[in-house]
Amino acid sequence: MSKIYFYAEDEKHSRITTALIQDSGNLACALCFGKEIPASVKNSGANMIVWFEADDDSPEHYAKLLSERLVETNATAALFESTARGRELAAHVAGFLNAPMFSDASKLEIKTEGLSCEHTIYGGMMLRSSSAEGFAIATTQAGFYEREVPKKEVEEIERIKATEIDTRVQVISREDIVKAGVDLAAAPVIICAGLGISDIEDLAILEALAVESGGAVACTRGVAEDRGWFAAELYIGISGKILNPDLYLGVGVSGQIQHMYGIRGAKTVAAINTDECAPIVKSSDYALIGDYKEVAPALLAALKK
Repeated sequence: MSKIYFYAEDEKHSRITTALIQDSGNLACALCFGKEIPASVKNSGANMIVWFEADDDSPEHYAKLLSERLVETNATAALFESTARGRELAAHVAGFLNAPMFSDASKLEIKTEGLSCEHTIYGGMMLRSSSAEGFAIATTQAGFYEREVPKKEVEEIERIKATEIDTRVQVISREDIVKAGVDLAAAPVIICAGLGISDIEDLAILEALAVESGGAVACTRGVAEDRGWFAAELYIGISGKILNPDLYLGVGVSGQIQHMYGIRGAKTVAAINTDECAPIVKSSDYALIGDYKEVAPALLAALKK
């Protein structure tokens, strides 16, 4: 068995990555950096944890040490969750090792000869199928694999005292981001508000639909950033959340490609829109053509029956 290393900040993402690696017949080695091992790593179900221990908890400062470790252990690949830190760490490691790197990989396969996947190009406007022989790096987002391992505490821990980390960039202060709403990635149903919603009071009917369907309310970028109706972490799209719900319902959503990229993993896509020629209507499995102020209440009444 070969070792494949991965870095993930979200526990579910950790367990999905572990499943992918173990299903390929390889050993899943979870990475963590800093003073302690996060719960998301402890409960990942990985074969082992490789802990670079130091007072500094910025993963990007460990890129050179991690690169050396990957070479020493003849790693097959390294996978990184596509977060701000994950992407930065992946890019640094790829640079140190002069290795191929696939950004936002989906349909990822780990083969004997290397990685193969679909990944975005041109800022998410297109998907490309690619493969690499030998060691390669990939960043992954929600929905890149269909299975996750059960929550299980990892028993084997390799502790590495990191004495030579890169501290040229240092943290001066920290301020936590106050997150609003629910965990969109965990919601089976997403009700999405678009710019076609004319009044903020109308969001109440979307909230009611979400409650009745066991889902959550999200929005498009314009609704969050231009109107300020939602927190920034609740908008879907290439620069926002990438989700793979069982059902996505866009209400007053035009369906521009940057937004649709964020729901390309959805099992079923539905839309409520007055414009039957809107891009989202053409991309939907089901479309209700009409005014959301009439259609959404009728849909809610049907759900309550």
